[in-house]
Amino acid sequence: MTVAETKESFSVGLCTQTMPIYHNQFDTLPADTERVFRTIFKADSKNTPCSLHENVLVAHAIIPLHVHWVTEILICLSGTAECSFNGAAAEAYAAGSVVVIPPNTPHTIRNTGDALLRQLSFLAGDPPDTRWLQTPGSVDHIAP
Repeated sequence: MTVAETKESFSVGLCTQTMPIYHNQFDTLPADTERVFRTIFKADSKNTPCSLHENVLVAHAIIPLHVHWVTEILICLSGTAECSFNGAAAEAYAAGSVVVIPPNTPHTIRNTGDALLRQLSFLAGDPPDTRWLQTPGSVDHIAP
């Protein structure tokens, strides 16, 4: 089989499914809570083994100590924050940072700024099955 034949058969295999595109997914604001955790897309058992959430915190809000059974990847879009893992000293991060939280790692996140903290939260499974180790505080959970 030539390279051209391999590429063609490969692309034919990929084109059998429709590619989901989600438009206008950002700019959710907390109304009467400290933060919003809005699902952008959920995993399905066949094609997408992960979920994506918009995570927005008002100034100085805290996501209390919790744990997920899957890896969580945070991408900070705007604002400044800190995250502590397993009770260790908090580590600062800001817009452009990527935070990787391994499965079953207790962690907390705090918005250290005077503005909104906006981040995307990718979880390698759905539902994220958050287990709260402290009272979860006020949060809006918004489904797609």
